[in-house]
Amino acid sequence: MEYEEGTILFCSGDWSLNPNRGVYTYWWQVFTVDSKWEGREFFEKAPKPPIAAYMVLGTKLGPEGKRAFVYSTKLPREGHGLALDMNHPRWKGSILASSLEEDTDPEYKGRT
Repeated sequence: MEYEEGTILFCSGDWSLNPNRGVYTYWWQVFTVDSKWEGREFFEKAPKPPIAAYMVLGTKLGPEGKRAFVYSTKLPREGHGLALDMNHPRWKGSILASSLEEDTDPEYKGRT
């Protein structure tokens, strides 16, 4: 399949942001031909910018004519208020993101 220059492809993750900002934080990894890493090493070492930094990067890629593959990760926040059993195998040992009140990431349209 051929893609035009400047195409951004969303490869994995949850692209619908939860309307309650206090529940999750989102991080984005962007792979381009300029990426320093490939394969597993990319997922282990590539930066995971928060949404504001990702949006700045995303607006530059199209006009620069770069193709990009985007992977998102969402993490529940401390004090998320969800009815999750943190001892359940799905969540046991999970890392929680900072609570919304303690989050120092810059906002993008009210999101961190």
